[in-house]
Amino acid sequence: YLKNFQKLDVKLISISKDCHQYAIKELGLSSKQVHYIVNCINYKLFKGSVKTLNNSKIKLINVGRFVPKKAQEFLIDIAVILKQKNIDFNLTFLGDGAEKSKVKSYAKLKGVDRLIYFKGVVTKPENYLKESTLYVHSAKIEPLGLVLIEAMAAGLPVITTDGLGNRDIIEDGRNGYMIWKRDPQVFTDKIVEILSSAEQYKAISEYAVKY
Repeated sequence: YLKNFQKLDVKLISISKDCHQYAIKELGLSSKQVHYIVNCINYKLFKGSVKTLNNSKIKLINVGRFVPKKAQEFLIDIAVILKQKNIDFNLTFLGDGAEKSKVKSYAKLKGVDRLIYFKGVVTKPENYLKESTLYVHSAKIEPLGLVLIEAMAAGLPVITTDGLGNRDIIEDGRNGYMIWKRDPQVFTDKIVEILSSAEQYKAISEYAVKY
């Protein structure tokens, strides 16, 4: 299939630098066939106001299909640590998929099921993003991470694990943070760090919207 494809006079669009390199190095396509063009969002739809911290409950949110590569169980482990730290929070999942029941069972096993909401597929995810405090992302593989841009537009600082493609999006300390090591404690510490400084939180939120 690839040999035949390489002979065709077609052009491909790669949505991240990682996808671009994959197409050239792994698939053997020529650089003339592959063009790097980042995906886009409806900015007006997702655009929110700059956020500030207050004394209300911390609202974490994650959007995506429940499939193995999204690894939402990782966020359950983070919820456990936040609970142990007596942080007043909840975590909302938007999306559906084959792994959803598994993640729900894991949350119950870990004793944090009452702090977590599984909303399924919703018609207006932008409203949930605008009402949240932080966007948290746990994917092992991420071609780009369009939802990260949507969350930023809504004013949310983003904390994400390294999914390769999302390296193009994160400007560490400016619109969010990349967690290079898949360690729930390291991820949680970064959440606590952002929440400990109202000035830092507002600055990240402001730049996220501009970004």
